[in-house]
Order: sequence, then structure tokens, then C-alpha cells
Amino acid sequence: MRVIENRELGTGMKKILSLSAMTLLALVATGCRQDMQDQPKFEDKSTLHIRAEKGDVVASWRANVLLEEGRYRLQGLARTAQVTVLTNVVERGNGAGLRVSGSKRTQQIIGDAPWTQLEHEFEVMQGEDDKELVCELRARQGEVWFDAASLRLIRVK
Repeated sequence: MRVIENRELGTGMKKILSLSAMTLLALVATGCRQDMQDQPKFEDKSTLHIRAEKGDVVASWRANVLLEEGRYRLQGLARTAQVTVLTNVVERGNGAGLRVSGSKRTQQIIGDAPWTQLEHEFEVMQGEDDKELVCELRARQGEVWFDAASLRLIRVK
């Protein structure tokens, strides 16, 4: 799936790709039922919501994009309530966060957290490449809300 909007930001090479809730696909992941993901309004924001009720839950909202060679930053706002991290060894990240499928997260939100800016940088090597952008929750319990309007993919180089 291609991203809907692509516009120049100021001067230079920076480009921003806006990811609306309509471009993101709900995918059921290990340990997650479909009713654990929805798109409610929260504090007047359109959100992508994931809820972990009990047991180890790995669930995500995902979007596939075709990108040209370059360096990119996936960013957006998220908030959490009562997120308890997984007890097993987690190589991709723990709690709530953003990443590209196949990569490890560098940031996470756990516990009770207000709206927090998350970022994940990655590189596309020679030519074009399909990347799967991931908004995820890896937890034993708790909830995360991703502000759908804040999700951006910025070409930084």
C-alpha cells in the first residue's frame, strides 16, 4: 500500500509522508484477538488503540510503503495506561513503540505515560524497497493509543 500524501517540507531533501488511520492496516499478531484493536477517539484525537488483557500479547497496526533509497524517520505520539512489560527476553522491543518490521526498537513506553513523541530511524539501501511500518504493543497487560494524525514518515537524507 502506498502512502496517501507526499509533500516537500521547506528547502533541502526533507520529505514527509503523512500516514492517516485509513492507510494503516490492522493485523492480528501472536496472542491477540481482533477485539483488542480499535480506532476510538481519545482526548479528541483519532487513535489506533491496542489493549493487552492478560498473558503475553504482541499486537500491532501496520502499513506497507514502497520507499526510495535514503534515510527515514518514523515518528508519532503515543500514550499508555498500565503497560506491564513481557517477562521473556524480547529482541524487538518491549512495551509500546514504533519500528520497521524486522528491526529492533530504540524507544519504548511502559506504565502510565502521557502523550509521548516516539521516533525510529532506518535506512533504505540502493534502489527501492518495501518497508512495513509498525505501531505495536508488546506487553502482559495495559493499553496504548497512537495519535493517528501525528504519525509521520520523514525522509531525512
